[in-house]
Amino acid sequence: MRILVAIDGSEQSLKAADVAAQTAKAFGSAEVALITVVFQEPIYNMAAMPGPLMKNIYDTQAELMEREQEHSKMLLDYVTEKFTDINIKTHNIVAVGYPSEEILKEADSGKYDLLVMGCRGLTSITKRVFMGSVTEKVIHHTKINVLIVK
Repeated sequence: MRILVAIDGSEQSLKAADVAAQTAKAFGSAEVALITVVFQEPIYNMAAMPGPLMKNIYDTQAELMEREQEHSKMLLDYVTEKFTDINIKTHNIVAVGYPSEEILKEADSGKYDLLVMGCRGLTSITKRVFMGSVTEKVIHHTKINVLIVK
């Protein structure tokens, strides 16, 4: 069995990692991939900006993206320990883009039997009613089974 686990650092995604670890252990020979996505905010109206300002914005964004990717690697290393403790190897993926699109791209690559991810609420009032927008988009568009963890 091949399991993909979406991690964003939220409490729900860490719970999803716990459930995925238990599931992988139950199957014994499961392969697990952990994915996190660094959202890259598009820069609008770059062509209309003066050259020095455009370069400054680009350099700042590149620096922020580098920091976010390092943070994401540390997050996945932390989650990997849950699997290492029960002798399950993981493959870590740090993608850049829109979270739902990158998760779908990886999930539907044909390699996985199950996607495990957390369910996120929108506000304190609606947490019991709605899923997060990333989770909702993924479950409606993926071709593989999805296990949503609360």
